[in-house]
Amino acid sequence: MSCYKYLGKIKDIANSLENYENYNLNEIPLDDILPLLDSVEEIAHDQVIDFDSAKHILDDQKMNEALKYIRKFYVEIGTRLETEKAMEILESEDPWNTLKSFHFYERYPAL
Repeated sequence: MSCYKYLGKIKDIANSLENYENYNLNEIPLDDILPLLDSVEEIAHDQVIDFDSAKHILDDQKMNEALKYIRKFYVEIGTRLETEKAMEILESEDPWNTLKSFHFYERYPAL
């Protein structure tokens, strides 16, 4: 199953996120947490993970718990990044270049 290559990485990401459990993610410097976000992105956009592999991950109790941490982190940080970039765009003298500097910009044209 293709998911096995990510089992350790999912656990590592969740363990790293536990370090931030008692903190407001909006107060943590982005440079400290963007590497975790990039790791989540790598897994989330892997085209090799098939249905059976995904089901295997979701059926595992420990993996399911790890994914809850990861999902919460992903939503909170994604929202923070978009909000901060939106404010930056509004104040920018060159909004298009400011938008293009967004962490997730590569995905926007495809949307």
